[in-house]
Formats: sequence, structure tokens, C-alpha cells
Amino acid sequence: MIYMEKNKEYVFEGWREEAVLLLHGATSGASQLRPLANYLNCLGYWVYGVNLAGHGTTKEDLAKTTYLDLIAKAEADYQKVKERHEKIFVSGLSLGGLLTVYLAAAHNDIAGIIPMATALDFVETCLFAQKHDTEYIHRPTGGKVGLYKQYHIHYEDVPSCFPQAMFDLADNFRDKSLVENITSPALIIHTKDDSTIYAKSSEYVYNHIRSTDKELCLFDSGEHLFVLSEQRYDPFDKIADFLMKRS
Repeated sequence: MIYMEKNKEYVFEGWREEAVLLLHGATSGASQLRPLANYLNCLGYWVYGVNLAGHGTTKEDLAKTTYLDLIAKAEADYQKVKERHEKIFVSGLSLGGLLTVYLAAAHNDIAGIIPMATALDFVETCLFAQKHDTEYIHRPTGGKVGLYKQYHIHYEDVPSCFPQAMFDLADNFRDKSLVENITSPALIIHTKDDSTIYAKSSEYVYNHIRSTDKELCLFDSGEHLFVLSEQRYDPFDKIADFLMKRS
């Protein structure tokens, strides 16, 4: 329980008026994006780190979570931030990246979006794309070092039914052509060595959004969780530049 307590939601107060809402990846929690949150807060931005639906609590909660729950929680979090700030940027990683573009499709007043490794096309060999015969998929939490140990706080036992919620979310986004509703400025980030989500996911977003102010950045390395890797500095600087030019 103490382990999961590290995923408590947080608000970093800034001296600017603008806010950034951060949405983490699947089975992890708000802690995953704390390095990015700290970086942006040092630039004066208010930063809101939230937990996705079914995350930061128990594996049983995650097992009951549907794609509609994921959308509803992200929407509720956005509305809470909207109550306090007129200008909001939204960024998310993986599943959080997909929810970022969902929010952008519903709210064209978002000041800018930074979807990272948007979870649309899963690599077949990744944990979520494989078939599992057990109720839970054991994902050891030990053996991590550096920022991964400090901030990648995830469920050790992942409900084998949960990946379907992610697939449903991706299918719904494509089937309804929601990407075509997006007009906010966009910085779309992916790494070429991502072994969880294909980079073509981010290319799809870039090619189909109606934003005239958009950029696709494909970094050579950093893997799926580049936000916790030694390769995070260039993407972080790129994000900072994107925000500062639109603040």
C-alpha cells in the first residue's frame, strides 16, 4: 500500500497563469510524469498530475475500468483545471497520450497538446498485446534503477482484461474519426526505438489532425518511457519551447 501511495495526485503551483495537465501511461500513476512536472513547474507553469481511472488505487479497481471510464475521468480532471485557469495545455504519455487527443477532440479551446507515444498501434510483442490465460499478469516492480525506481510506480499484478479497455479506446477514436476534430496547436512526440507503441501511431495523429500549428518529433532513442530515461532532456526542452512560444 505504501508503494502505491507514491502515486497520489499532485498540484505544483506556478507563477504563470497557464496550467499543464499531465496524463500518465497504463497501469502506472501520477508519479510517472513527476520529472516532467518538476521541469515545467520550474518554468513557472502550474502543473496538475492526475491518476487515470482505475489507477493509483487497487488492481481490482483497474479490472473494472472501461474505456468510457478512462474518458470520463480525463474529462473531469480537465474541467477541474478549467475552473482555475483560462489557458490550459494538456500532455500525456502512451494511454495518457491517447486521452490527450481525446480531450483535444472535445475542446478546441485547449491552448496546446503534447501527446507522447500515443497508444493507438501496439507492438505485438509488448505486454499488453500478448494473450494471457491468467486473471492477472505479473509485472515485477523490483530491479529498477534511477528514475524508473523512483517514479515508475505501477501495479505489480495487472488485470489481463484491462488491455481490452485500451484497445476499445483506440478503436473508438479511429472509428469516429475524432482526430479530425483536433485544431489545437500540437507537438507530437515519439521515439524510434519504442517497443510498446509503434511510431506510426503518432504519425497518424500528425497526418490527420486539422491543426495548422503542428509538429511531429521522432527522437532516435529513449524507448517508451523516455520521460524517465537519460534521453529525456531533448524532448523536455522541445516541450518547454512549445509551451513558451504559445504562452
